[in-house]
Amino acid sequence: MSELFIMRHGKAEDASSHTGYADRPRRLTPEGIANIQAMMPALRQFDMIPDQIVSSPFPRAAETARIIHQGLKVIHRVQCMDALGADQSIVAFFENNLASLLESQQRLMIVGHEPCLSGLASLLISGRIDTRIQLKKAGMIHLECLTKDGKCRGILKGHWTSKLLRSCRFSGSR
Repeated sequence: MSELFIMRHGKAEDASSHTGYADRPRRLTPEGIANIQAMMPALRQFDMIPDQIVSSPFPRAAETARIIHQGLKVIHRVQCMDALGADQSIVAFFENNLASLLESQQRLMIVGHEPCLSGLASLLISGRIDTRIQLKKAGMIHLECLTKDGKCRGILKGHWTSKLLRSCRFSGSR
């Protein structure tokens, strides 16, 4: 069994003249960066620390992945995969990439976009893409996954909003 953390990128700037009205170049806002950084104590406390992070190459997702990587001191460097881009099919990633990623890592985090990520969680849990789970900005889904004969299935362990993770307060130091 492997653990899979599925995380949506943090709050990003709107498509504007600054981005050429394009989706791909959008970056995290200062608020988006601060919100992700504020989640670190809860992620550490609840031991939601991946061995590897795989991210969409879109800047807002890659920046989110780097903040998580640095904040949780993940050993392996962030791997960007075009297959996780907001303009790609999550079904193709599920069928062609996920099993090998899960087999190579005990604890994997995927950072990307909606509706791709909720579709991925749906495929893992139900085998269907249309059993949707809403994943808010910087939200996270935790699954326990079994990979057999190149097929993946998952059991939902948790689903958190960024606001909930940021609101956790811990006594003492850990």
